[in-house]
Amino acid sequence: MKNSIYSRLAVLLAMALPALSAQAQLTVSTAANAAPAGVHYVNFDDMTYADPTSGGIAVTFTPNSGMNIGAAPYLTNGNGARFGDPTPSGPDQTPFVFSGSPVTLTMPGEEHYFGLLWGSVDAINSVSFYAADHTLVGRITGGEVAPDANGSWGADGTVYVNVGSAQAFTTVVVDSGGGIFEFDNVAYDANVPSFAPVPESSEAAMLVAGLAAVGWASRRRRAR
Repeated sequence: MKNSIYSRLAVLLAMALPALSAQAQLTVSTAANAAPAGVHYVNFDDMTYADPTSGGIAVTFTPNSGMNIGAAPYLTNGNGARFGDPTPSGPDQTPFVFSGSPVTLTMPGEEHYFGLLWGSVDAINSVSFYAADHTLVGRITGGEVAPDANGSWGADGTVYVNVGSAQAFTTVVVDSGGGIFEFDNVAYDANVPSFAPVPESSEAAMLVAGLAAVGWASRRRRAR
């Protein structure tokens, strides 16, 4: 019985630890409002396929990715104001980027903060952060930033996501995961602004549960 318990715990921890190591560097906050004050703002409005750069960020498109106007993401509470869009609420009417296959954002330097208006969030969407040596700093998924993450094009399907990283990153890869990932109004900075993190991820909860079970099993053994 004891060996069975520890075998199951080993499997649980093995599943949780790789995801946690990719998350350990990141602090994530989600909000209806936009990026914090005092960072760099990029709206992609001046970007073209001939010159896919905006606000210092170089965008690399792949097949089934590009730019669009007039659908998701959805602006609320005037959260486009810092990006030059005065729309109080409604579909994004300025150019935004869509990813049906991965889109790579090459940052202008070593950054520690990244924000984006994430539209029609799907659970399979992901944003990955890479250091200058191409190692993975961390990754977040749509399932972690939106309660439903069902791809809604309305206000309930859009969230502004702020990410702080303890380790510097130079590249951000936006991946639809096989669906579509629309985003706009990207913010970045070499410093991490102050914001509150979201509750712990499911992987973290798995690890906590596993460690608690280890303690419980140990106490039972000593009590015998």
